[in-house]
Amino acid sequence: MNLRVVRILSDFSNMCGDEGRAMRWKNKKQKLQYIEKICEDNDQAIKQKLPVLLELSQDKNPEVRGMLAENLVLFDCEETEEILYNMLSDQNRMVRLEAVDSIGVGRSRKSIEKVATMLSGQWSLIRMYAVLSLFDLLTNAFGANEEAFKQYREIKEKHFSMENNPRVLLAYYRNEYYMDHKTGLSLLENFYTDAMDQERYDLIWTVLHVLEEIKNEENQTELQRIISYKKEKLLPVQIAFIEEMEK
Repeated sequence: MNLRVVRILSDFSNMCGDEGRAMRWKNKKQKLQYIEKICEDNDQAIKQKLPVLLELSQDKNPEVRGMLAENLVLFDCEETEEILYNMLSDQNRMVRLEAVDSIGVGRSRKSIEKVATMLSGQWSLIRMYAVLSLFDLLTNAFGANEEAFKQYREIKEKHFSMENNPRVLLAYYRNEYYMDHKTGLSLLENFYTDAMDQERYDLIWTVLHVLEEIKNEENQTELQRIISYKKEKLLPVQIAFIEEMEK
């Protein structure tokens, strides 16, 4: 446990009464139920539970740590971002995956710097979520403006040319859309048509979710044109997904 975490734990233990004391857990199920229940809290309420969350973030069971990292995405405060930051170095890659996905709600400089290091040398799914979260961290910190885009492009320049995993590339294309709608949409369309031509239904699912995310009134016609390509070859469940998108 680093000194900052120890200090936070000590401070909150002194001020939070029962919530500031270590919990006595009977079993893993009780811990998971506690984590599930924090979804009902707001940013202020979650701060009162910080010592317990710190304890759970270091639990010996990776399922507990992973579920905590997944649920901390619901809160926008420095304290929960600090917990997620430390979980980016978890020994379990599934926990790191959940943490790097969730930390995209943050905005601190050290989170940006840490996530930037995860764009290479990691499992491909972690790299994918690192690309997504890096962009979100920067736009949270600076706004969706040229300053954020400039910093993102400088970091991207060091990693993009070495990347060949299609899901990670798709994450870069998603970010490109938010910086330049025309260029980004062209990249996403090419990705979708290539996936359809190769009948890569796993990749089709991934790009469909990206298209659903970026859908708005201005691009709806373009998106409908893109997803109409070889629509008859889609899996029935994918056709149903598209029909929901088109409503």
